[in-house]
Amino acid sequence: MLKYTNHDIVFQEFPDEVTLAINLSLCPNRCPGCHSAWLQDDVGQELDAATLRSLTAHYAGAITCVALMGGDNDPATTASTTPQAACSTSRHACSDACPDFYCLFQ
Repeated sequence: MLKYTNHDIVFQEFPDEVTLAINLSLCPNRCPGCHSAWLQDDVGQELDAATLRSLTAHYAGAITCVALMGGDNDPATTASTTPQAACSTSRHACSDACPDFYCLFQ
């Protein structure tokens, strides 16, 4: 299960993009010096397809990118849920700059 704690509009994560950054919790990575160690905890609410659609629809026309921030504890769910959930909520076509970034827009 994917869980998220909060979200924000950010401008520095991806150059020339207006990004809806969604902070995922349950991070399994435990990176030394992690600047978001609180994302390692079991906190927040479930991020399912309906929630992702709602978030992206709320910011449609304003965002050009969606980023799932924090470590991904459930790659299979991420891969199966995110692409279908957010399609056609933005005018932006996904870039090839980040091969691990799931295309959320048509």
